[in-house]
Formats: sequence, C-alpha cells, structure tokens
Amino acid sequence: MPKQKPNLNTIYISERLHESLKPISHCTLTTVIAPMGYGKTTAINWYLAERTKREELCVIRINVYSDNLAIFWKSVQDAFTREGFRFLREYPCPSDAAGGSLSADDLCHELNVKKSFYIFIDDFHLLSDDRVSNFICLRDHLSERTAPSDWYET
Repeated sequence: MPKQKPNLNTIYISERLHESLKPISHCTLTTVIAPMGYGKTTAINWYLAERTKREELCVIRINVYSDNLAIFWKSVQDAFTREGFRFLREYPCPSDAAGGSLSADDLCHELNVKKSFYIFIDDFHLLSDDRVSNFICLRDHLSERTAPSDWYET
C-alpha cells in the first residue's frame, strides 16, 4: 500500500498561541500585534474557523489596502454587504462626529441579533487616519455621547 502524502495545508497553532487567542470571544476589541510574517492573519483565520465549527456566528472580513479613507470605506461597505448587511451602502464615509454617530447607531441596531459577530480588519496598521480608529472603538458611544470634536477633524 502506498504511503499517504502529508497534508501540507495543515496549520500548526502552538498551545501558547491557542491559549492567548481564547479571550477574544469575551472582548469587545482585540488587537494582534507582531512583525510581518509571524502568522497573525493565519492565527486569526484559524481561530475564527474553529469558532464557526462550535457556534453560529458572522465573520465580517475587511482588508485594508492603503491609507486612502475612501478605499477603506468601500472595503467596509463591501465586507458588510457580502454578509447580507447592505445598510452601509446608504452612507457616505463618515466625515464628522454626527456622521460617525449615525453610522454607529445603525450599525449597532443592525447587528443586534442573537449570534456573535467578529469584524476582522486585516492590515489595519496601514490606516493612519485617527477618525477610523475612533469610529471602530465607538468612543463617542462609550463616553456618554460627549466626543471631543478633534476625533473627527479633517
């Protein structure tokens, strides 16, 4: 009987890495930081694949290609649309606190269902515009609706 060839697509996740990924499901926001080539995307893809085997969840993957805010917003809209959430197509890229709040309110309303959501933003470090991180963290919603005006300055 011929030998079976090893599966070269097998992903090895060390016990240490596996343990460090466990808290993700209990956190509102998780960042994974390591130098290029250390397997951040592979580890998160593995984690999300394992989670989907155990529970129904929605994974929204957003890829960042450059520091261009308009391209990022298009990527966000496309990612949500692929998962059946077309509501962001109606919104232009938020340019101030009011636009960010409106988008965030509708985002929270639309995602208020009985399953877990994971929004995976790959290569987030390419975006240097602070408005993006402020929107993602929903700072104005978490700080009693008193967002400093400089969070969304252009």
